[in-house]
Formats: sequence, C-alpha cells, structure tokens
Amino acid sequence: MASKAKQVLLLLIYFLSPIITSIIYLFENSSINLVHLVASVLGIFSFIWMCFNIIMMAKISLIEKNSSLEWILKYHTTTAITALSFGFVHALTLVLMRRNYEYSQLITGFIGSIILLSLMILATIFMSNRLISNKIIRNLRASAIEKNFKYNINKILHNLTITAVFVIFMHTLISYPSRNSIIMRGVYFMFFDITFIGWVYHKFVRKLRLETDPYMHRKAPWDTKVEIIPWLYQGTNVDWALQLVKQNPSLYPCLQCGTCTSNCPVSNYTKGGYNSRRLIQCILKGLKDKITIGMDPNVWQCTQCYTCVENCPQHVELPDIIIFLRNKLAEQKKAPDGFLSEAEIVYNNGVSIPLQNAVIRRRKMLGLPLIPKYDIQEIQDIMDMAGLKDLVTKNVVVVKEDLDTKYKLEEKSGVEPYIGSS
Repeated sequence: MASKAKQVLLLLIYFLSPIITSIIYLFENSSINLVHLVASVLGIFSFIWMCFNIIMMAKISLIEKNSSLEWILKYHTTTAITALSFGFVHALTLVLMRRNYEYSQLITGFIGSIILLSLMILATIFMSNRLISNKIIRNLRASAIEKNFKYNINKILHNLTITAVFVIFMHTLISYPSRNSIIMRGVYFMFFDITFIGWVYHKFVRKLRLETDPYMHRKAPWDTKVEIIPWLYQGTNVDWALQLVKQNPSLYPCLQCGTCTSNCPVSNYTKGGYNSRRLIQCILKGLKDKITIGMDPNVWQCTQCYTCVENCPQHVELPDIIIFLRNKLAEQKKAPDGFLSEAEIVYNNGVSIPLQNAVIRRRKMLGLPLIPKYDIQEIQDIMDMAGLKDLVTKNVVVVKEDLDTKYKLEEKSGVEPYIGSS
C-alpha cells in the first residue's frame, strides 16, 4: 500500500510540474494569443517530461523500489513519445504563425528535436524487441556486435538524451518568456539542474559503489555484482557472440536487470550457481571459453521451463539460445553423459522412461486404457535425420525387429504389448 501511495505521488509530481510551470508562464505572459499560448504550453510539457525521463532511467532507488521495471519501461516509452510529439507540435505551430524568430531560437529548437528523434529511432532499434522480426533491425544489431559496439549503445543513448535536453534548455533560455521573466528562467534552470545531477549520479557516482548499491530489480541477494570484465577471462570471441546474436537478436537489448535470475527455479535452488543473467552477459561479451569449456554458467542446468521469458520486461528469448548452445556443444561431443544416455534410451525405446511390466500390470488392475503401439522406426528415422544417432552410437541398436519379437512374446504370455510413458 505504501509503495502504491509513493507511486501515485511520483505520478502527481510528473504531471503537476509542467502544469504549475504553464500557469506561471501564463501569468508572466498574459498578453499572448491563445494559439501561441497552447503551443508554448506544449513546449513546456515536452521539456519537463524529457527531463523527468532521464531521471526515471537513472536507477534512483525511490523510483525503482516502488515501480516494476516493466512499468518503468512502458511509462518511460509512452511519455518520451508524447514529449517528442508535443515538441514537434510546439515547433510547427509557432513556425506556421510566421513570427520573426531569431536564428538562434530556430536552430536550437531544430537541433534538439532532431537529436531526440534520432534517440527514439536508436532506442527502437537497439533497446526494444518490439520490432525484432524486422530483418533490417536484426542486421543492425548484428553489425553493432561485430563492431564490438553493444555496450556503447547504452552510453550513446544516455549522452544523446542529456545533449538534447541541454540544447532544448538553451532554446528555452533564449526564448522571449525567459528573457522577460526571471521566474521562468529560474524554473527552467531548476528542472535542468535536477536532470543533470541525476545524469551525473547515474553515470559516475553510482558506479563507484556498485557492490553496496546494486541494481534494485535484482531481487536475489546472490545476484548483485554488476559487471563481468572481459579481459579477466581467456577466450573473448566477438565472432562467436555475433553468431549467437544473429541466431537470436532478442538477446541484444538485455538490461541485465536480473529479473530472469530471480525468478529462475534453478538459480534459486543453486543460489546463483546457475545464473541466466550472467549467461547473457557472457554471450554478449564474447566469453566463449567461459561457457563452452568452463561451463560457467552451465547451459545444461536450464530446465527449459520458460519462466525467464514470461517475466522478462524485454522479452528476451533465452531458452531458445540455450537450446542452440546445447546443440553446438553436443556436436562437439561435449554433452553430459546423462543427456547422451537419455537420448540413447529414446532412440532404443521411443521414450525416455520405458514402462516396465510391473507398471503395465498395475495399469491393467486400475482399469487404465491401453495406449496404442507406435512405430519406433519412425522415431529412429527422425533422430537419424537430426544427426542424433552419431551422438549416441555407443549403445545404439536398431530395435524395430526386436520389438516385434517382444510384442509376440508378451501376447503369448498374456501381458499387453505396450511400451510408452505412464
């Protein structure tokens, strides 16, 4: 309940700040016409909301503790688009009014708007999976990985945002209302100063105490360490990372928030021994040997329950890439014996746990229906086409003829000829 109240308070601040600023603007500029007034108010909303959007993404504990990451991302995206739209309507309306504006006013407004528009395009390409099916976006992500550019995108987006807000801030200072009103100048300075402090806090101060101030959304106490430093490990391989991102481009916008890890049943059982968040980090940083040789994290520990996908705010499809990694490891004969033995059992019997005669008799006593026979040769053909026979050649046998004999013997002895899952 307290968390909900704080969230409502934050929303009130978010909406009331531009409203109060607009009222001050109205009192300071009461002589302007209605169209000019509306356009200017839209500009005020645009500037203040862009300032707040930087603050929202600065990992401030008051915001993180009282809002889910998914809510923050959706709200941030919605208000950013709204602020950008308001800014363009503000500019277009005032330009169409054909007033005599100074060149500095036009150029700062234009540059700020173009930077913000570029920012939205970059964020859509690199920081969201909404358009992941688009081939162009997939290729751009692969190109960024190829140029070792993944973790620089975040820095570019943050720096572009503060640059755009600074340019718009300069635009507000040279506008007529600010020139004629010290109160309006003070209001604009206040919002920009708060934003700049939040940006500096996120970029510099917070990084000095990562261990004592972990990412708030990492709920698991054993998942607080933020960075893996690539040069501490052998086997950094950008080509390998590129191959995996091409295979599954949804990995790219991972926020390293730890939502997957804190909800993963295996991670919780092993107390971080298996860490899905760190697996993605290792992939994107090209730490091939750490995963394929050191098995840290161990991709064979994933149960493919898809809990991570269901909870991920960015909808990263981690289980799919784990299947891909397992297949590659299996091709190199690096699969654990337990998995190979199970594949062998499936090849020989058609199921991973063949029914025993005792179980068959119990099913009959309980009145359970017989499950029809199946053609095990078909299962073997499928596994042969997938290349699985080569992985389990140690004890593999072609068993169709043996099964026919088994069925005849069981029928003769009065036992229902059935092999399958219970």
